[in-house]
Amino acid sequence: MNADFFKHLEVTWRMELGIPRQGPSVTAMYRSSDVEAVVIGAGPYGLAVASHLKASGVSTHVFGEPMSFWAEHMPRGMRLRSPLRASHIADPDGAFSLDRYSAEKRIACDEQMPIGRFVDYGTWFQRQAVPDLDRRKVSRVETSGSVFRVTLADGDRFSAERVIVATGLANQQFRPAVFDGLAAQFVSHTCEHANFEAFKGMRIAIVGRGQSACESAVLLTEAGAEVELICRGDIRWLGSARWRKDWERALYECAAPMITSPSNIGRFPLNWLIEFPALVHRLPAKTRNWVDSVGTRAGAANWILPRFTNVRVRCGSPVLEAVQDGAEVAVTVGDKRIRFDHVLLATGYKIDVSKMDVFAPELGRAIACTESSPHLTGEFESSVARLHFAGASAAENFGPLMRFVAGTSFAGRSIAQAARRRRAASGIIARGAETRLSGAQQTQRS
Repeated sequence: MNADFFKHLEVTWRMELGIPRQGPSVTAMYRSSDVEAVVIGAGPYGLAVASHLKASGVSTHVFGEPMSFWAEHMPRGMRLRSPLRASHIADPDGAFSLDRYSAEKRIACDEQMPIGRFVDYGTWFQRQAVPDLDRRKVSRVETSGSVFRVTLADGDRFSAERVIVATGLANQQFRPAVFDGLAAQFVSHTCEHANFEAFKGMRIAIVGRGQSACESAVLLTEAGAEVELICRGDIRWLGSARWRKDWERALYECAAPMITSPSNIGRFPLNWLIEFPALVHRLPAKTRNWVDSVGTRAGAANWILPRFTNVRVRCGSPVLEAVQDGAEVAVTVGDKRIRFDHVLLATGYKIDVSKMDVFAPELGRAIACTESSPHLTGEFESSVARLHFAGASAAENFGPLMRFVAGTSFAGRSIAQAARRRRAASGIIARGAETRLSGAQQTQRS
């Protein structure tokens, strides 16, 4: 038996199974990759997806520093806005929950969990669920036939049938155009600081009115800075009766447990729709955008209020201009020009696939987007087959839950389901091939 015989056998086999002759061979499709799936990112979403894939028997390689964005880009002292019940990183069996972490570490987790404690939980989860994590950085992803080629920063290469991008909010910070041209000495984003100690004794302007803005303002004042928060409108204190309409107050008084959703994202009744991302995904694009914008309207948890007394607030007008003025930055708000030592932007994030600098140009252009956010199927798959996005980059498609840890369960299940289905299909083909090959071998022997 020579190579031509096996080539003829493969062609015959593909014809019997109805597999087109064009395109990659069976060998290329199912045997040319080092692993079935590569996960890029080791934050809550990357770890959750990896744990679901591994539990499904999918050979998976995960790249990234565990919980690095949380540890390096969120100021020390910050706390999770989500309630404790919605802060578990998901694994298929629920074996690595916060409850088990607390019991094993013999510590009690506060309802408003400090970022440092959550990072420790995430690294503990990684050691349990993804012990073979590869901490190297991915520098490039490109397609090669029916597989992806993944190049690492050290030059090493992997091939995979499926790639899941779970890089979170890294390099996705939003910076208003009015601050363009100002050096880092005068303006920075909250994600650029792991602590605020360097701002002691300085006069700081914070732009924004959400959780990050208000909590950063408190942490800065506690670090010895003089802080003024600048925002377009009043601060919405989440959980405060002041922001509820009369009918909402009445409902909360008699039925709070039924009105409050598990993840506590958004206001009733929209909050309950947000809990079901599969339903959100089926909505028209304009409706999904409305759900996402309303569900994530700027607001701050009311447990910050007792520490907020030393923060000066200037609301009602946006920043019109910001320019360097000697050793200070001059900010124009309304008809006033105010000088600060530094401006801190708590202006959130905007997903932009082009800023995810791992994609080869040809692959990046092939990812269909709306306003720079990828189009995704119900299994988080982009317009490029078997290229998935998980976490905040999926919020445009599945709603606000994807911006919070609570969404890790749905994302993990959905992506693992896609991998299992393809695996089952390849298994059917493989079994059929084995049967036909055995028959052909018997014919040859006879």
